Amino acid sequence: MLFGKSNHSHASSGSSERFTPEPHVVSVVQDTDTALLDVRSERYFTLNEVGTRIWELLAEGTEVAVIAELLAEEYDAPIDAIAADTRTLLTALEKARLVRRV
Repeated sequence: MLFGKSNHSHASSGSSERFTPEPHVVSVVQDTDTALLDVRSERYFTLNEVGTRIWELLAEGTEVAVIAELLAEEYDAPIDAIAADTRTLLTALEKARLVRRV
């Protein structure tokens, strides 16, 4: 699982689709994981190694399709599986209001 909720509260893509982290989200990398804190709701979330890489690429403004391509190369994994997992994570991040479409 790329993304997990913690604390007390708890795909196919268009070729040019982009998401960006919301400004009210603070991220801290520890080892290969990332903790995301939504300072508005005081909820935090964790990302595993692959989720952390996706978060980094989002912060750089990388298009969703390019993220999937890069991850498929970096992890030597099938592009279809990576694209689906990336979409799942982005949907969860968007639903949690940690990222927005740009």
